[in-house]
Amino acid sequence: MKKTILLLLTMLTFSVSHSQEIEDLNEVPQELVGIWKSFENEFLRIGLRGDFQRVDGATKKLLSAGTIVVEEDRRIKVYRQDIDDEYTLGYFVNQQTFVVSKPGQPDRAWVFYKVN
Repeated sequence: MKKTILLLLTMLTFSVSHSQEIEDLNEVPQELVGIWKSFENEFLRIGLRGDFQRVDGATKKLLSAGTIVVEEDRRIKVYRQDIDDEYTLGYFVNQQTFVVSKPGQPDRAWVFYKVN
């Protein structure tokens, strides 16, 4: 019985510490987490671990999905999962507005406002 409890405690400790390590690998700033809406009626949901989906508000069609990694110099590394692609974008965010450059078009940007 003692061996079983010890084994379970060891496994639990390992799984908790391992999951914390994985979660710490990519955590986006809290100011980016949530649901954003663009003026083109697109919705962008960003999760705490950097997962994202961008959806057309009219058709509900998935436009892009993947993971973002926020770099220190106000840049976002995008890893798309809906297609095989990755790129880096510039961004600015405040409490209610998120502006991010478009891929391949650094002189154009999406402007999102916070919905939730």
